[in-house]
Amino acid sequence: MEYTDNNAVYKDVHIFLETASGTFLSEILINTVVFSFYNNNLKVLLLQTGEGCCYFLPEGYVFKDETIDDASLRILQQCFKLKDILYNEQFHISDETGQVNENIFSVMLRLSGIEIPEDSWVNTRKVSVCYYSLVDRFKVFPTAQDLFSSKLVWVDIRDISELACSHKDIISKAVLKLQEDMDRKPIAYNLLNKTFTLKELQGLHEAVFQKKIVSANFQRKMLCSNLLERLGKLYDGRSHRAPYLYKFKAKTKSKR
Repeated sequence: MEYTDNNAVYKDVHIFLETASGTFLSEILINTVVFSFYNNNLKVLLLQTGEGCCYFLPEGYVFKDETIDDASLRILQQCFKLKDILYNEQFHISDETGQVNENIFSVMLRLSGIEIPEDSWVNTRKVSVCYYSLVDRFKVFPTAQDLFSSKLVWVDIRDISELACSHKDIISKAVLKLQEDMDRKPIAYNLLNKTFTLKELQGLHEAVFQKKIVSANFQRKMLCSNLLERLGKLYDGRSHRAPYLYKFKAKTKSKR
């Protein structure tokens, strides 16, 4: 297929295909599920195509001279100007033999009507290394858009519909891993303010586990966990009894 000077997308695709095989590892993709918590809901950050017909997770390739963990952080920083990634952990490797050609770049090329040879580097089988990240949504900013995505969308995990490739399945696995991690180590602080009430902490747990929790049982469990340090009361001028503020005693560092 010829790429003309009048078509910037075709030109950029052509340049990428010319250089990709010598720049990136051909067998590996990085997919990252970016979580944030606000308005009492757990949200996932998705990219949207210019036509709005396709939603997908941040995805990228690994340079030949970098580690997979470094690639994961670089992709997030490039996509969203994220300098303060609160938590980043590898949780899954997706090796779907039936999904040989299903990566975002190849899908977007097809949807855009751009034909490439079947034996192209883009169409070779790739293993997807999956991460989940916890971020402050107010510190996420879009950078210059890539060839196909044009918009960032925060979506409630309860409202996710069909996504490109196997990204919906990856998100489901990320939610299960987040639930498992919150049950065994204090990573919840990454999704809350530095100080918080037990009600706010309970709201986060209900959003992550997607179920209502009995307040008395939850508060008893948290107060006996030795994870929290009680601070002063939160006074807001109203007549009801002021709740105590808490903070976590220790932080779990990002896995990188």
